[in-house]
This record gives sequence, structure tokens and C-alpha cells, in this order.
Amino acid sequence: MEMLIGQGEVALRDDQARASADFWAAVAIAAGAAGVIATSAFYGLSPPQAALPMPDPMMAQASDAAATGAALLKAGGTIGIVSDVVLVIGALVLMARRTASEDGLERLGWAGIAVSALVFITVDAMAGYVLPEVAAIPHSGAAFAGFKRLFDVLFVLGTLTFGAAMMAIFWNARRNGARILGTIGCLAGILATVVSCAYFVGVNLAQAIGISVAVGSVLFTLLGVQLAMRAANGPALAPGASSP
Repeated sequence: MEMLIGQGEVALRDDQARASADFWAAVAIAAGAAGVIATSAFYGLSPPQAALPMPDPMMAQASDAAATGAALLKAGGTIGIVSDVVLVIGALVLMARRTASEDGLERLGWAGIAVSALVFITVDAMAGYVLPEVAAIPHSGAAFAGFKRLFDVLFVLGTLTFGAAMMAIFWNARRNGARILGTIGCLAGILATVVSCAYFVGVNLAQAIGISVAVGSVLFTLLGVQLAMRAANGPALAPGASSP
């Protein structure tokens, strides 16, 4: 009898540890995504020629825009760098916590979010600390053009990965009962994927790319809060009990 009680206490502690890991990972997702919303707002206030990816930008105008909007770009980039790091941490923990057999699709999605956030660390660093600085250097047109092209391609690649990961995560959420949030998330993921692909065929949907990242970040903030609440309530359940 004492052995069974001891095993039950160990199992309960293990459940509490898992729930704690899930909780803090979900908090990281919500906080990181909220930070990306703020970053998107600063980029939205910045001149679009500098802050958004365009397949055939006018480099002289983009350089002037980067110099003019330097303060906004730096604010958005600074918040973005920190938020991206937090997102990577949360996504990696949630990916590790999912099992390949039961949550394979969601696990793949969190891996995609981690990769996307890693790409956006470079994007936000370039927006806040590279493009405005290069634009301020006299006769730096060629250097600025090279950095701007790299910024644009990485921005689109990060958004494309973000959209694909959204579809995987929110499709799984929809299957698990969050039908409204899951459906909206899947549609937002499709939008992000389509507008990103448009860049590579020369179609300028820069505003739609920025909007898709902002909308997706709102949805991930909501999902992170939902997952944190679920994890917080989990340890309170007795072993073998089910939630209502």
C-alpha cells in the first residue's frame, strides 16, 4: 500500500513538472507573439519601402525611407529581437513536449515556429540596426541594396515558414475542439503562405505580408494564453480524473 502511495506521489510530481514546463512555454509563446504584434505596429508606422519586403524596390527611395524612419525601425527591431528569442524558447519546449506518435503535426508546427523566429531575429536586427545605419553612410547605395535584398528575402522566408507552421498548429487545435480559433488560424496560415510565395514570382503584396504576420501573432497570443490556462489547471486534477 505504501509503495502504491509513493508511486502515486512520484507520478503526481511528474505531472506537475510537465504542467509547469507546458505553462511557462505557453507563457513564452503568448509573450513573444505579443511582442511581435508591437514590432508589427512599429513597422506599420515606418515607411513601407524600408520596413516591408518588395520584389522590385526602388533602392534610392528605400534608402531614404530607412534613414527617415530610423527611430521607428530601431524600436520595432529591438522589441522584435527579444520577442523572437522568447518565441524560439517557447516553441522548442512545446515541440519537445509533444509526442511524435500522438501530436506529430503540432510538433512539426512548433519546429516551424522556432525556425521562423530564428530567421526573424536576423530580419529584426537588420531593420533596427543595419539598414538605417547603412542608409546614413554617404554613397552607400550598393551596400544598402545588398542588405535590403537580404532583408527582403529573409522576411519573406520567415513569413512563409510562419504560415506553414500556423496551418499545422491550428489544424491540430481545430481537431482538438478549438474549432473557431483553429479555423481562423488555418486561414491566416494560408494567407501568409500565399502572399509570401507571390513575392518570388514578382507580385508586390508587401502590405499583406506584414498584415499576415501581425494577424498570426494575435492568434498565437490567444493560443498561448489558452495553453497556459490549460496547463495551470492540469496539476489540480487528481490522477486519472478528466477535465469537464
